[in-house]
Amino acid sequence: MKTRANTELIKDALAELRTGARISDVVKLTGLSDHIVKRHLTWLTAIREVYYEERTGVYYPNDKLEHPNGDTSFTTAEGRAYRLQITGNKLTGVYAVVQEISKGSDGIPRVQGAIALPLNEASHILEELSRAAQQIYNVSLAP
Repeated sequence: MKTRANTELIKDALAELRTGARISDVVKLTGLSDHIVKRHLTWLTAIREVYYEERTGVYYPNDKLEHPNGDTSFTTAEGRAYRLQITGNKLTGVYAVVQEISKGSDGIPRVQGAIALPLNEASHILEELSRAAQQIYNVSLAP
């Protein structure tokens, strides 16, 4: 019975950390040990309730890349690193997930922040963001 409760607790944590989580993130949120979290995530991955990306060591709640080219990284002129993924599942649909990435003191890339946009609304959201940013930029430069 406790195993089922732990599994649900871990699934709830992943749902809350929608943009992806490492084992340590789930441990912090649930209070369970590394061993228990890893064991449950391995099992949830095996039964396809959780998607695991090997390259980054990040777990996603029942999401998968929609296309092999749906995972790209880029760096802005200011040197900020970002990762864009197109992920989806049968329950919630397809999302464009943008993560800001930085390297910790140990050299391991870490997600600093993220936003998940429904793919069918992403263009509109980005247009509005651009419009709002331009208005703010114009106002802040006014004498």
